Amino acid sequence: MLLTKSNYEVLQFFEFVSLALNLFLCLDIVLTMRNPFYPHERRMKFYLGFSLLIAIVCFPLALQRVSEPAEEEKLDKHERALFSVAFLTLYIIFAITSVAYAWRVNTRPGMSTEVRRKFINRHSLYVASLARCVMLYLYDA
Repeated sequence: MLLTKSNYEVLQFFEFVSLALNLFLCLDIVLTMRNPFYPHERRMKFYLGFSLLIAIVCFPLALQRVSEPAEEEKLDKHERALFSVAFLTLYIIFAITSVAYAWRVNTRPGMSTEVRRKFINRHSLYVASLARCVMLYLYDA
């Protein structure tokens, strides 16, 4: 039971790291569209640090896969489930907003139609596939 619980906890922690990194990827696309000549490397160090910080904060607040009944939990199961859904919803809203922003910026003149279509399609498919994978995984819980 200890091995199962620790495996799920590591998996869930890195799910939050992954979601936070993907949230920052969407943010980076928006920032790159606004200022294309600003070096990406300067922002990347903040993305990594804040992704770990977000995961550290969100992990104890989220719904646990394998949990033992605790005598005095600060949050009950319903509140933890609400937090998990709220965090995922925040990611999906921000990701869709970044797709819409990229669409709006890329439809301006100056970029070839083929490049625009590929960029928007790839970003949209990436966001949709990640959201689908996370939702299927949460549905299994």
